[in-house]
Amino acid sequence: MNSAQKMLSEKGKLIFIVNKFKFSFHKLLQNGQHRYKCTKRGCTANLKVLENHDIVWTSCNLEHNHDADEENKIERQIISNYLRRKATENMCERLSKLLHSYLRENNTNAITTKDVTYIKHNIFQARASLPPNLPRSSQEVYDILKDMNVKTYEESIYVDFEIAIHNTINDVWTLTKVRGCRFHLGQSWYKAIQKFGLSSEYVQNTEIGQYLTYIFGLPFLDPQSVGDCFSDELAEILPMNEKLTKFNDYLVENFTANDSTFPPEIWAEKSNIIHRTTNSCESFHSKFNSQFYSPHPNIFNFLNILFSIQSDTRIIIRSSNTTKPHRKEIRDKIKFLENEISKYDTGVHRVLGSRQSPWLAPYIALNTEMRA
Repeated sequence: MNSAQKMLSEKGKLIFIVNKFKFSFHKLLQNGQHRYKCTKRGCTANLKVLENHDIVWTSCNLEHNHDADEENKIERQIISNYLRRKATENMCERLSKLLHSYLRENNTNAITTKDVTYIKHNIFQARASLPPNLPRSSQEVYDILKDMNVKTYEESIYVDFEIAIHNTINDVWTLTKVRGCRFHLGQSWYKAIQKFGLSSEYVQNTEIGQYLTYIFGLPFLDPQSVGDCFSDELAEILPMNEKLTKFNDYLVENFTANDSTFPPEIWAEKSNIIHRTTNSCESFHSKFNSQFYSPHPNIFNFLNILFSIQSDTRIIIRSSNTTKPHRKEIRDKIKFLENEISKYDTGVHRVLGSRQSPWLAPYIALNTEMRA
């Protein structure tokens, strides 16, 4: 009793396998049957197949003038052709994951390590042949993005306090406003407090500790008010301490002056919003990075993944008005900031105070060590 197995060719055409011989479509006969001939050149063996792919065995010629293919070769071709299609349909899936999923779900009794190497090579070549030629200059990249209707402009970008990031954004997106992450701002200032030997004073309720607490309230002021508050109100209560003077010089050089490295317009904002950080961006980046199977992906694969994530982002945007309420801890912090800002506006407070939690110290030290 003859039996047939079906597979698809590299081009997606139907192939019948009978007794380890392969048959591909040849022509449509006058009686409506499909004639499939042996894939070996010069062999006259053929099959007669109905529209529903049933084989008319009585009309077939199964006499071949060559030996049958080896079982592992046929099985390798079946797997290879199947995975080539899967790899091109899902350009961002790891090739090893596709292969392992197939091997786990199907019986493969004849595949060897050599066959696995051949299969991986085939599916890699199939995927690599699809994207256009890679751009060779930044102008070509911009042209490609323009043709794909990819918009790279944003009104504002939240980043940490690394000057290289700020310079790059200002060079590439000239109309984009750079905003500083409040968490990284506090991290930078707390590292400076440690550097100048003020960490023990900061955690105590002394004049120096109270003064440092007011320093962390500066990010909640208008950018135009930071300089006046720092040089007037805070200067009046500045304790006489050499270490504290060095810390203030560090702030003037890097943060509080209008001509400093990171002027107040970058990091100051009179608002009780507590999510002015890069936390969500870093969370997105972690998820985004997990979608790639190589450290330097093809730019077209990069964009394909970006487009697929965009659909999720649109759902999140549409759901922004139905998000869950904040936890009580977050609500209390927002209310506290709102009250403190209101008291400052009405003259009840001359300065704002905010304290970094003590648990932040070992976390900052760990991150500093890992970045070194």
